[in-house]
Amino acid sequence: WYTVLGSLPFLPSATGRVTGIGDRRSQARADCCRSGGAAMSWAYHYTPYIWPMLASAAFMGALALYAWRRRATPGAIPFVLLLLMVALTALGSALETAASDFATTLAWFRAQRLLTLPITVAALCCALEYSGMGRWVNRWNVSLLLAPWAVSFPLLFVDDSRLLWGRLWFDGTTMSEQMPLTTALFF
Repeated sequence: WYTVLGSLPFLPSATGRVTGIGDRRSQARADCCRSGGAAMSWAYHYTPYIWPMLASAAFMGALALYAWRRRATPGAIPFVLLLLMVALTALGSALETAASDFATTLAWFRAQRLLTLPITVAALCCALEYSGMGRWVNRWNVSLLLAPWAVSFPLLFVDDSRLLWGRLWFDGTTMSEQMPLTTALFF
C-alpha cells in the first residue's frame, strides 16, 4: 500500500520527498504525516502569563452565571453584562499576550479597547439600579452615555488608530499606548 499511496502528491515517496505537485504545502503535509500531527500555522505561542487572565475570565463568567440566576435583584442584568464584557476583555488580554506577531496583537488590543466605554456604562447602570435610582437608566440616557463610543468605534479602524492614541508600541509580549488628551476625554 505504501508504494501505491507514496505516489500521491500529499504523501511522501519511499525517499521521503513529496512526489507529484511538489509545492511547499505538500511537503509540509508530508512532514506532518510522518510526525503524526496536523499541519497548522498559529499566530500564538504559549506563555504562562495567560493563566491568571484566563482564570479571571472563567471567574467572571461563573459570577455572571450566578448573577443571571438572581436576575430579579435590582441591578443584576447590568451586572451580568458588565461581567461578561470584563470576561471578554480578560480573554482578549490573554490572547494579546499569547500572540506572536504584531498584527494579531494589534487586533486583540483593538478588541479590548472596544469594550472600555461599554464596561463603564454597564457599571454605572448597575450602580444606579442597585441604589434605587433605576429611573435614570433608560434608553435615552444609556444611548447618550454610549454616544462617544459610537463616534470612536469607526476611528479604531481608520489610519491605524492614530486618531485615538498618539503612539503604540509592541515590546514583544504586550501592546502599550500613549493616549492624547483629546482622546482621553472620550475614554
